[in-house]
Amino acid sequence: MIILDDNCDLNFTCEYCNQHFSHFTVNIAVLFYGVAFLERNNKGYACITCPSCLNTLLLQCNWMQKLYKALSVVELPDNSMMTDVALGYYSSIIYYPKQIKQLEKFDITFWNSWLSEFEKETFKDRLNTFLDEEKRNSPIESLCSYLPENDLPMGSFASLWFFRSDNVEELLEIENKERVRVFPRYYYKTDFFETIDSFCWEYVLGHEHHRELLEQNRDSENQLMELAEQNNLDINQLIEENPGIISSGIANLLEQSLEPTESKLIFAGNKFLEILLEDAGPLKFNYTENLKNAWKTRFPLRYKSLPLLPLDFNIQQFENPDQNKKYTDLVSAIKTNYNKQYVLDYLSKNYINFINEYIGIAGQKDFSYGAVWQIKLKYLESLQAVIQKGIREDAPYAFYKKGDMWVIKYEGKMLYFSDSVGFKYVHYLVSRKNIEISTTDLALLDGCANDTKKYCEDAVYVADEQEDESISHNASDPVAGDNISSNAIADLTFLKQYRDDFMENNSELEKAQNNNDLASVEKLKREQHFFLQELLKIIPKKDLHYFHKGEFEKIRIRHFKDDKDKTRGKIVQAINRSLKELLGKDNLKEKENEPDKEKALRRRLWHHFSDSLKPVSKYKNSYRPREDIDWHL
Repeated sequence: MIILDDNCDLNFTCEYCNQHFSHFTVNIAVLFYGVAFLERNNKGYACITCPSCLNTLLLQCNWMQKLYKALSVVELPDNSMMTDVALGYYSSIIYYPKQIKQLEKFDITFWNSWLSEFEKETFKDRLNTFLDEEKRNSPIESLCSYLPENDLPMGSFASLWFFRSDNVEELLEIENKERVRVFPRYYYKTDFFETIDSFCWEYVLGHEHHRELLEQNRDSENQLMELAEQNNLDINQLIEENPGIISSGIANLLEQSLEPTESKLIFAGNKFLEILLEDAGPLKFNYTENLKNAWKTRFPLRYKSLPLLPLDFNIQQFENPDQNKKYTDLVSAIKTNYNKQYVLDYLSKNYINFINEYIGIAGQKDFSYGAVWQIKLKYLESLQAVIQKGIREDAPYAFYKKGDMWVIKYEGKMLYFSDSVGFKYVHYLVSRKNIEISTTDLALLDGCANDTKKYCEDAVYVADEQEDESISHNASDPVAGDNISSNAIADLTFLKQYRDDFMENNSELEKAQNNNDLASVEKLKREQHFFLQELLKIIPKKDLHYFHKGEFEKIRIRHFKDDKDKTRGKIVQAINRSLKELLGKDNLKEKENEPDKEKALRRRLWHHFSDSLKPVSKYKNSYRPREDIDWHL
C-alpha cells in the first residue's frame, strides 16, 4: 500500500516493478486504465494500474476530493495542461458483485439504478436515501466505489459497490492475481463510453437484467400462490397488496417484448456499425494524433520505463501511418457498401458476439480502449472480407484464392482452377496492371511460400570461395548466363543496372529499419538475399567488393555450360501451364461442332490472358490488357 500525504503529492514508486511515478505518470495511467475510488467521509483509497507491470496499486488517501481534483488536472505529452477534465464513473458492464466468481465469499453490498433522463434527475436523492438506510442498518462502515459529490455516472446503468475496509487489501490481491476487475473504475470522459454502454444495455445486458427480474418475480408470485392456496386467500388481492410483483400475464408480455424482431435487428446492426466506424479520442478535446494512437494501443508502456515528465514521453513512437491508412481504407470500403444486404446480414448476426467480447474484456483489471480497438479492428477486417466476397459475387470479373483453388470470374461466370504457382504469378501481375514486375519479384512469390525461414534471415554469402576454371577475367567477356541471366549477363550495362537495383534495395531497407516498419524490413531482406544468391552464381565471392565499388572492369565472370535462364524458364513454364489449364480438356484446334458456352468462355479467357500477359522477358513481366477490365481480387 502507498500512503499519500495530505497534499496528495503524486510522487511514489510502484511496489511491484519499482517504477517511479509523478503527476504526469499518474495522468498517463488513468488515461489508459482508469482509476478506482473507495471512499467514505472523504477518506479511503484510490487504485491505479501501473502501465509497466499492469498491477493495481493501492493508494491510501485522507483527502479524496483533493485527489479527485488533482487527477482532473491533466498534463499532456506536448507539455500543455488541461484543467477540470471530467472523470466519469463507469461500472455497469459488471453490475452485480456475484458476477465475479472470486467475490462470492465476500459481503459486498451494491446499489443499482438505470440512468434515464428521469432517473438522472432523482439519482442523488435516491442514493442519499439508500446511504442513510445503510448507516442505520449496518454497524460496519463501508467504502463506496462512487464519489457522490461529483458528476453522475456514465452510461445507461449505474452499479455502486460498497466494500468493507478490512477486505480491501485481500480484494486487491485477487484483482492482481486473477486479473479480474474487482473495483469499478473512473475514466476520463469521452463519448465512446456513453455510446458503447448504451449499446450493450439496449441489446444484451438490459434483456438479461429484465429476465433476471422476471425470474425473481415468478419466484415471488409462486410463493404468493402457495400462500393463497394454503390459507384460502384471493391471489389477485395478494398481488395488489404486493406492488413489487406483477401478474404472470403481464410478465409473459414483457418477456415477449424482449425477443428480437427484424426491425430490432436492423437498428442493432446500424448501432453496431456506428461503433465500429467511430474513431474515438482519449479526451473530449486537445489531444494529438499520436496520443490517440497510444490510447488505441493495448499495453503501450508494458515493461517500459515510465515517463516522469511530458518531455520524457516519446509520443512519436506511436506514430503508425500504416495502421491509420489501413483503418481509413477499411472505413472507406465499408461506407461505400454499408447498405448492401450482405453487410446488413453480417451486422445483425454479429453484434451480440461483439457485445459479449466487449463484456469479457471490460471485466479485466487492465481493461483499456486499446483492447476495444483490437476487437473493433477484428470485426472491421471480418466485415471487409464479407464485402470483398459480396463484391466478387456481384462483379463480372474477379480473380482470387479460395481454399486450395483459384477462382476466376469472367463475364459473370465462375471458373475454378488448381492451386498452382502459375496462377499465383498471373494473379500478382493482374493485381499490378500495366506495371513491369521483375523476374526476381515473381520468383520470390514461390520461394517465400516454400521456405520462409530461409529468406527471412539476414543475407549470407554461400558461393564457393575457390576460384573456378570457368571464370572470365573481364566483365566484357561473353558468357552464358544462369538463372538471372543469359548471354547478356557479361554486359557491363547489366552489371551496372543490377548494382543500382541492389543499392536501391539497401536504401529502402535502411529507411524501413529506421521507421521500424517490420513488414517492409522482412520483405526487403528477402529480396536482398535473393539478389546476393543470384549474383554469386555469376561472380566469385572475392569480387563482391568490386561490385559494391562499381569497379566492373575488375570483376571476373563465371562461365556456365548451360545458357538457359532457369528462373525465367520456370516462370514461363508455370504461367503457360496455367494458361493451358484455362482451356480445360480442349486445345486450340477448331472443332467440327461449335463448343458449348463454358468451352467458349474458357477460350475467350485464354485469349485474354495470352494477349495481355506480355512475353516474359529476361527481367521484366507485365499484364497489359487491351480492354479495361476491373478485376476484383
